[in-house]
Amino acid sequence: MAMMRWLVDEPLAPRGLRPDPVPRFRSKGTANAIMGTVGEFLSWCEDGIVRHLGSGQISTLIREWTKRIPVLLGEELGKNGERVPFDTSLIYPYAFRHSYAQRHADAGVPIDVLRELMDHKSMQTTQRYYKISQKRKRQAVNVMRLHTVDRKGQPAPMRSATAYEARSVAVPFGNCTEPSNVKAGGKACPIRFQCAACPSYRPDPSYLPAIEDHIRSLKADREMAVMMEADEFVVRNLDDQIAAFKGTVETMRRLVEAMSLVEREEVEQAATVLRKVRAAQGSRAAVALGMPVFPTPRDGSTA
Repeated sequence: MAMMRWLVDEPLAPRGLRPDPVPRFRSKGTANAIMGTVGEFLSWCEDGIVRHLGSGQISTLIREWTKRIPVLLGEELGKNGERVPFDTSLIYPYAFRHSYAQRHADAGVPIDVLRELMDHKSMQTTQRYYKISQKRKRQAVNVMRLHTVDRKGQPAPMRSATAYEARSVAVPFGNCTEPSNVKAGGKACPIRFQCAACPSYRPDPSYLPAIEDHIRSLKADREMAVMMEADEFVVRNLDDQIAAFKGTVETMRRLVEAMSLVEREEVEQAATVLRKVRAAQGSRAAVALGMPVFPTPRDGSTA
């Protein structure tokens, strides 16, 4: 109801008065598409108090809303590299919950975090969103192992999928080839995970969200060090790590942008699979989520 009150010009009618059946909107276009039929579903009691909407009414409202959307762009790309229209028949109430969970799982949100967000009683229920076949995992690894780089951004492809998998469990910010650390499952780094300065560091595009999250964490540590009035070498070390990891991110983003459209899409799909696998295994890398969008009008107007 709060959203409805915000969208309409008129406040709710005083007690005992009945409003117009269809409210007026502050803006045209998208607002009309979203809420244009809301008046058809508002039920008014005899004393003017608005009753809550039932599940059936919400379903009907959503169906009417989707019919009124001119174009909703999905994430899939067409032959010309443009985003293709999203199938609006797939928009229904339960799909919101299911999509919310699946998108978080695909983006690499840790399984225990998603379980809390979804309020699942059983971890097995949450696990369904993380299921990746061994075939898809192997395909993703075979793609990503070819796009591994060293700390300076120079190509350093893994010789095999087995070599990639053996090292991908080593550190949370990329692959590691340091023998003692790999043997210890990533828990024996000689330089305490200052990966961007290490010659054994082997990141790839699937780790970009984890690296960016680590940069944010380092910045927070730096601010805390400054507040504590820590010695200058502590702050300087954090500044150097932040700069080094930023350089890693910028280098990999340039490499991804230089790829052909087909190759870039292949890498992005492989990265999604690998992040989901790591999340199910307990990785805690924070990630950004994309969403379907409305196309921008050519005349510059806002819908």
